[in-house]
Amino acid sequence: ILPNFSRDSKKYFHLYLSYKCINENQNLSPLPKLLEKRNVYWSSKTKLTINGENIKKSRKSTWFPNNFKVDNEMNEITEFNALIDNVNVKAKKFDQLTVDISGNYAILIDNSYSMNSKKEYISKSIDYLKSLKNFTYDIYIQENQAFDVKKNNEFKLDDLIYFGNIDIYKLLSNFQENNPAIKYDGLIVLTDKGSYEISKDQKKSLTFDFPIHLVHLNNDLPSSYEDKLYETIQKSNGYIKGSIEDLMKYLSFIKNNNENVRFDGQYIWEFNEINQNEEVKFNTTKEFENIAVKQYINYLVKKIDMNNIENIDKIHNLCKTYSIVSQYSSMIVLVDDRQKKLLKEAESKSDRFDREVETGKENMTKPFNPFKSSVNGVPEPEQWLLIIVVLIFIIFNEFKKRRLL
Repeated sequence: ILPNFSRDSKKYFHLYLSYKCINENQNLSPLPKLLEKRNVYWSSKTKLTINGENIKKSRKSTWFPNNFKVDNEMNEITEFNALIDNVNVKAKKFDQLTVDISGNYAILIDNSYSMNSKKEYISKSIDYLKSLKNFTYDIYIQENQAFDVKKNNEFKLDDLIYFGNIDIYKLLSNFQENNPAIKYDGLIVLTDKGSYEISKDQKKSLTFDFPIHLVHLNNDLPSSYEDKLYETIQKSNGYIKGSIEDLMKYLSFIKNNNENVRFDGQYIWEFNEINQNEEVKFNTTKEFENIAVKQYINYLVKKIDMNNIENIDKIHNLCKTYSIVSQYSSMIVLVDDRQKKLLKEAESKSDRFDREVETGKENMTKPFNPFKSSVNGVPEPEQWLLIIVVLIFIIFNEFKKRRLL
C-alpha cells in the first residue's frame, strides 16, 4: 500500500527491500528477477547501482542483470550454524551427489499448447529416466478427461498433441479420478511455468498416497502457485524442481538421509533441537540467519499440520521476527494509523490466513453508493486535466456544428 504524494512534492516515501541469497558459484550472485511492473515507475534514465557502482543498462532492459560478480570472502566459509526457534540450523557446502534411485513411478506429461516449445526437454527427460537402473515408469498423457498410458519404451514424442491450457490442479484431479486403485512410489509432472492467471481458486487440496513432484522443464518456474495446488504438493511430501536431473538427485539424497536433513543443490541443511544443558557454538551472520529461517520453514511445513491455525501462527511469527516473505506471509507497507488499525483487526480474525479474492462480481451485487461515500470529492490533478480536455472537445464539436448550420 503506497501513499499518493502528488499534491506535495516535498514529501517522499522510501521503501527499502532486502534480497538475500546464496551465490550460484564462487564468483556470481543471482539478482531478483522482474515479474511484473505495477504502480512503480522508472525509465532508462533511472540510476541502478550495486555496491555503489552504476549498472550499464541496455536499451531493451531497464532492470538489473541476472547476476553480478562478488568477492570470494563469503565463499571461503563452508559451514554455518544458527539458533532458530531453539533449533540448531546447520548448513554445510556439498560438492557432488550421485543418483541412486529405484522404484516405479507415474510420469504425467502436461500437453497444453505452450508445452510445444518444450519438446526437446521432454525428450531429454525421458531419455534420462531410461538411463536409470532399477527405475521403471508409466507415462500418462491426458486425452479429454481420460488418460493414454505408455510403458517404459512405448512412448514416442509424436504421441503428444498440444492443445489449449491445462490447469495442473485439474490435471492431478482427473488423474486421481481415473486411476484410484493404482499405487506408485511417486508421481512426476513434466510441465512448463503454466499460467497462474487462468487457474481457478480451489476449495480444498488433493490427497494422494504417494508424493507428487513438479518438474518445470528448463528451469521455467512460475511466479506463483494456486494455494491448494501448493498445499497438495506439500502435503504429499513432494518437491518442485527445474529439471528431472535435479529431482532425481534430491530423491537420492533424501533416500539416504534422515528426515532432519534437506538439500538445496548447494548446501546440506540439518535441523536438530537443542537440549537445555547442551552447549553449541554458533558460526553465523545476519544474512545467513534470514536464509536459515526460510530453509527451516520449508522443513517445518512438512512436519506439522498446516491446517492448524496455531502452527500457521508459528510460521508467521518467524517471518515477522526475521523480516522475510514466505508462502505463509506477505510484505505489507503501512503508511498511516488507519491502515495499522485495519491490519491489527485483520490479524485477530479466525480466518486471517484465508486469502480474500475480489473478482469484480462484488460490484455487481453491492454497487458503489456515491451518497454514502466518505471519500474526498476533490478531483486529483490528473482528473482535472481529463475534465478540461473533455470540455474542450465538447466545445469544439458544438462550434463545428454551428458553423455547418
